[in-house]
Amino acid sequence: MVDEGFVRGGKVGRGLSAFRVGRRSYLGFDLGASAVRAVEVVGLGKRWRARTAVTQALPPGAVADGAVRAPAVVAEILRDLAAGQGWLGRKAFASVGGSRLITRHLRLPLMPRAELERALRYEAEQYLPVGMAEQSVDFALLGKERDEEGEMWAVLLAAVPLEMARSYAQVFEAAGLSLVALDIVPLAWQRVLVAALGDSPAERAVGVIDLGYSCTHIVILYGSQVELCRSLPQGWGSSAAASTAYEVAATAAAANPAPSAGRAWEDALEGISYEVRRSVDFFRAQRRSAGWGSLYLSGALGQSSEVCSWLEAEIGLPVKPLWPLMEGLSVDPEAAVALGTALRQVIP
Repeated sequence: MVDEGFVRGGKVGRGLSAFRVGRRSYLGFDLGASAVRAVEVVGLGKRWRARTAVTQALPPGAVADGAVRAPAVVAEILRDLAAGQGWLGRKAFASVGGSRLITRHLRLPLMPRAELERALRYEAEQYLPVGMAEQSVDFALLGKERDEEGEMWAVLLAAVPLEMARSYAQVFEAAGLSLVALDIVPLAWQRVLVAALGDSPAERAVGVIDLGYSCTHIVILYGSQVELCRSLPQGWGSSAAASTAYEVAATAAAANPAPSAGRAWEDALEGISYEVRRSVDFFRAQRRSAGWGSLYLSGALGQSSEVCSWLEAEIGLPVKPLWPLMEGLSVDPEAAVALGTALRQVIP
């Protein structure tokens, strides 16, 4: 059962155990606002494939902003999904996101891992808005960087409310699955982009705008590592234009390359495009020599070329739909986060 902590590189937080399955088959789950998505991957390193990808709809409000609001309902749906795939009793990872996910990028002097963990507990007290006793906290080492002070560890610190982490464990246990650890959405996206694009050159940046109904994640990778990640408490359904936006998404999903359901979705996306610009500007201020590849749009509107073109004009950078990128991975774009979560044991 998950007690405290997220996955830490090759280790895990307190109350968890390292997950290595002899069959080299891994399950990743994404509990979204409208559906549970699960992906099973088989293999290791560069030799892997997605064997199964399934989606099961959730009733409105069962999961909101990354938190499970109706645990009994979600557990029953998870159990039905797992039973249908023969997964009952299997170990699994689940991604967690939403506006209650807190992430911070830190740079710390090189030191042994045990000392680094102690230093990060102190740093977490300084950077988290509430006490650590109320948060499930962990970190991922992103690699080493050199600045004017010498070589440093680049660290991604992550935290979610402790009751949120425990609720995930309880739901998965009730569903007949063993939740080994929680993963976070930004790291799931990192693995998806690395799997789809390969290791990016050091001077090239790429990103994802993961546009959900009530929450949006912005993730920017530089040199194949997470350089910036933000969770916004707004999505394509955050305005009165939500119904129209949904019509656009439905039209796009029917393979219409130029949806014509109107432009009411602009109201929903205007604030999001502003926050994406802010994120890009901040990244550029930190990495002045960095070049750019593309921003990829995921989510219900992610197949709309019209939405991509509008965001591209608003942001000032190329914005492409994610779905062509995902075709090479044999997984529907809506299951991208679940895929990235499953790849946690496959791609370092």
